[in-house]
Amino acid sequence: MKGKIIISEYHNQLMGFLYEDDSLYEVHSFDNEKNNLGSIYTARVENIVDNIDAAFVSIDRDTKCYYSLKDNEDKHIKLDGSKKEGVSIGDTILVQIVKEEIKQKKAESTSNISITGKYVIVNRTGVIGISSKIKSEALRENLKNSLAETLDNYDKSYNFGTIVRTAATEVSAEILNKEACSLLEKLKNLIDKAHYLKPHQVVYSTGNQYIDFFNKCCISGRYESIEVITEFDDLYEELLMFRENELSNDIEAKVTLYKNRNVPIDVTYNITRDVNKALQRVVYLKSGAYLVFDHTEALTAIDVNTGKAVKGRDTEEHILKINIEAAVMIAKMMRLKNLSGIIIVDFINMKKQESRAELIKVIEEELSRDTVKNQFVDFTGLGLCEITRKKLTKPIYEIL
Repeated sequence: MKGKIIISEYHNQLMGFLYEDDSLYEVHSFDNEKNNLGSIYTARVENIVDNIDAAFVSIDRDTKCYYSLKDNEDKHIKLDGSKKEGVSIGDTILVQIVKEEIKQKKAESTSNISITGKYVIVNRTGVIGISSKIKSEALRENLKNSLAETLDNYDKSYNFGTIVRTAATEVSAEILNKEACSLLEKLKNLIDKAHYLKPHQVVYSTGNQYIDFFNKCCISGRYESIEVITEFDDLYEELLMFRENELSNDIEAKVTLYKNRNVPIDVTYNITRDVNKALQRVVYLKSGAYLVFDHTEALTAIDVNTGKAVKGRDTEEHILKINIEAAVMIAKMMRLKNLSGIIIVDFINMKKQESRAELIKVIEEELSRDTVKNQFVDFTGLGLCEITRKKLTKPIYEIL
């Protein structure tokens, strides 16, 4: 699959548009100054709220973040020499931002510091995880044994762990361990460095958001080749320098400066047309059926309607075809609209269990293409499909 990123000014903000085989799949805003996703800070514990088992920590004078005490139990990285269990108001701890601020909810931070590479993610879980998409038990066991030797080289107090990504199936153990060692050494140095810093210091920054996004696309393992296009000279130079100096040669990556001053980049690539489709409440399918998206504070409801697709044909096979077409489009729209939280889909009712089983197979396969963590939960007693998707950034209707 070919990937293409267009970085341009849209609605008075710098934005990125990710196309897969010339179809728009993701929209990102790069103008949110508070988007610190992935950055690591020395933070001060400002408040502890026992009834929600959480603390609020400050990463600078004006920005406070949510910090779950339950999820970070035994993972706190205290930087002020305190030996007491847990954390107390006034403690300085090391945190990483894992969710950006959305509406009234503060950004979320964790002490499970992690760094992502192309083949492996290093973290502080103390365990070795393998991508669920790697099915071979023999390969999974070999990967675990190989990385266990690498982790044994580090002091147990760091509690280092790893997650092997799907792309690792195509590389040798030597390449995998080389990347793991590099990332673990980087993580160790960050933690060691943090002990000499005062509160409210940046220990690690993800850098410019558009470069971070370009990098994530390149290391995702999803694309045979990827091209990033921008009309801004300074961005072009930064992206080009990043490709030349820091990007792995494993992927064919191209950086292009858009030079046609007579025709705006928006017009050339039909960005407005594609974005308008993403913002629509009603999305039409090729069969004549259509989807209706309704957003509430608690969840997103999606209704599948037959529309003109039936025309007197209500056979089980025909209904199944419409539902499968809808499932493929819903998975795409979840990424494009950046939906998150609980998503409820009212598919057209089918009578046969085999039909539902086939639909579930398609749903799970399409959801697996998404880089954001998600899960098909089940069909409820009322026949509604329940899906969850992790909330990381704002949905497109909030950005625009």
